[in-house]
Amino acid sequence: MYLTSSTLVPYLVDRSVLTPAEIVGDDFTILDAGRRNRNFKISRRDGSGIFVKQVPVMAVETTQSLQREATLYALADKDVSADRLKPLMPRLRHYDRSRHLLAVDLVPHSQSLTFYQMQVAAVPGAMEDIAAQIGTLLALCHSQSPDLLAETTKQGIFPAALPWILNFPEAGEKIIPTMSGGARTILATLRQEPGLAANFSRLREEWARTSLIHGDLKWENFLVSQKDGPDGTAKVELIDWELADLGDAAWDVACVLASFIQPIIVGRFSAQGQHMGPATADDIMRAQACCRAFWRTYTAAFTLTPEQQMLAMERCVRFAAVRFVLTAYEIAQSIAEMPPSAQLAIRTAADILNDPRSAVRQLFALDTGA
Repeated sequence: MYLTSSTLVPYLVDRSVLTPAEIVGDDFTILDAGRRNRNFKISRRDGSGIFVKQVPVMAVETTQSLQREATLYALADKDVSADRLKPLMPRLRHYDRSRHLLAVDLVPHSQSLTFYQMQVAAVPGAMEDIAAQIGTLLALCHSQSPDLLAETTKQGIFPAALPWILNFPEAGEKIIPTMSGGARTILATLRQEPGLAANFSRLREEWARTSLIHGDLKWENFLVSQKDGPDGTAKVELIDWELADLGDAAWDVACVLASFIQPIIVGRFSAQGQHMGPATADDIMRAQACCRAFWRTYTAAFTLTPEQQMLAMERCVRFAAVRFVLTAYEIAQSIAEMPPSAQLAIRTAADILNDPRSAVRQLFALDTGA
């Protein structure tokens, strides 16, 4: 049964997720927030409430990803050894495996980092503070013992899989048989780029399954909540753990670094999707300051020598190059031709892989201790 805005509340009351007393009066509003899933927000006036996600297509990969997310939420909620994960994710309220439905606590007064960063673009230090918080959150995630997922990995819930984009240059047609013209051009360009396929192969060989990873870090999956008033502190939380897995922490780190730098490469866009022109010198400096703030708080949780710091930086920016290739694919996946922004993303990826140490210093401007 697919839920609608009219059947959702009775369903939740019947399963004791909501009580009849909670829905008396006009304190609740229901918002259909669907994207690829059937998403609903049931919110109170104070901003609290429940977020409901239901998979509309009974494809194996979508139902399994929802089960994976629900399993992780349940571990964080019930497993004492996973107690440190609770600050990372919303609380699980209900999981219906037969209906492929998940309900979690709503994050009050929140918006995605995509929109938040547009609002605070001119506020000094605002995004650096968010970057530092992301570093702390990610270190907390990656410091979790991989034993947490051992049993569920054996059961196949967490597949310990490589990001598909790492295999794209070699097996693109098999991974995505019905590619658009733009995506096929992306694939052809990757294969023509000297040394790129070999670099992807090396990263596949280096992949280390040693950490719990989120697996899909992008601005849409960070929620920023802020209390009313000028002194309200912005707080970051992570959502959409559908691709959480036992994997390589460098991939998560790389995705964050790439997200800060991406507007410099492919261009900046307004909330309405309008292109805002190339990045200015100030834009570049702010993005690089965010990379440094994120890196400092992330690595502060681990004991690294200067040499280990440099090796970690180079490894993470190499994975960031892969994330730029994924960005190029995302740009071109539904159009007939490869646009210039996708070409720039691939060119940047190739430059990073050809000289990662230079990328550490010049593109990401990370501290090197030199």
